[in-house]
Amino acid sequence: MSTATGMDCALMTTSYSLTALTAQLDRISHYRAIAHSNNVQQVSVAPLGYLSYIVLARKQEVSRLAAISTRLKSLASLISDVRIFVRLWGLFGMYEWLVNTLRKPPKDMTMRKIVYLQIAVNILYQILENLAYLGQHKVLPIGKKRQNSYWLWSSRFWMAHVVLEFWRLKRERDLCLEGKEKAESENAPRWYEVADVMKSNGKKSVWLRQLWSNMAYAPLTVSSSMPC
Repeated sequence: MSTATGMDCALMTTSYSLTALTAQLDRISHYRAIAHSNNVQQVSVAPLGYLSYIVLARKQEVSRLAAISTRLKSLASLISDVRIFVRLWGLFGMYEWLVNTLRKPPKDMTMRKIVYLQIAVNILYQILENLAYLGQHKVLPIGKKRQNSYWLWSSRFWMAHVVLEFWRLKRERDLCLEGKEKAESENAPRWYEVADVMKSNGKKSVWLRQLWSNMAYAPLTVSSSMPC
């Protein structure tokens, strides 16, 4: 939490964990509500019996689960809002990324094309997300329909970045195998050293971590890019 990147990762993990948790709570509440409804029909014959007490307890339990789920959803929504607000200034970082790339572009032509494409799609993503967010909060006069369109297309540009990242990782692997270029990341071990590194000290390589991270993002970006 002491760095901007670390804080965003912590907030992202918390937000998605809460989303997964509330989905399960809603599922449990749904099935318990059905069970409660079935018990109510049985109790109607003997309203003062022990069964009435059980039904009442179950009803309160379903209400508690629903209330907990609602509060956790509010927290997840707040965290998501904070993350988007912080990203409003993301264009400055992308401008710096562009300037640094222009000053010192990758030597490999394919890697250079990938990086330039990534910068382009990220800038478009950030612009559209900013417009949608500011419109949602009534800062800009943007209607709901246009906001939804901006959210959708920003997610599609994010998905394009993920696809390009797979391409970049493949190219980086190819360069390491061919021995033509060093890996773009200074900390990333060569592909043929990955097995030895993981066996010797048990640490995951930077390349593999990036691959696994991108694989986790991929289905999320596809889902966000589909119209509701």
